[in-house]
Amino acid sequence: MTVVLYVALFGALGCLARYFVSGWVYDLVGRTLPYGTLAVNGIGAFLIGLVMEFSLRSTAVSPELRIGLTIGFLRHPLPGRDGVSRARGRDDRGTGR
Repeated sequence: MTVVLYVALFGALGCLARYFVSGWVYDLVGRTLPYGTLAVNGIGAFLIGLVMEFSLRSTAVSPELRIGLTIGFLRHPLPGRDGVSRARGRDDRGTGR
C-alpha cells in the first residue's frame, strides 16, 4: 500500500512540475518544436540516474520510495500530447496561445 501512496503523491507532483517547466521552456524559446517536452524528459532522465545511484549506494531511500520517485514523479501522464495540440493549433496546455 505504501508504494501506491508514493506513486500517487509523486505522480501528482511530477504532473505539476512537467506542466510548469514545460510551459516555462515554451515561453522562453518558443513553440516551433516540443522543446518543453525535450527539456522535461532530459531533466527527468538525469533525476532518475541520480535517485537510482544514490538509493542503491545507501540505505537512506527505501525501495518503496525509490519506486515512487522513479515511476510516479517522472512518468508523463499523456505521452504525445504536445504533437496533437500543435497539430490542432493550440499550445501544450490547450489554451490557444
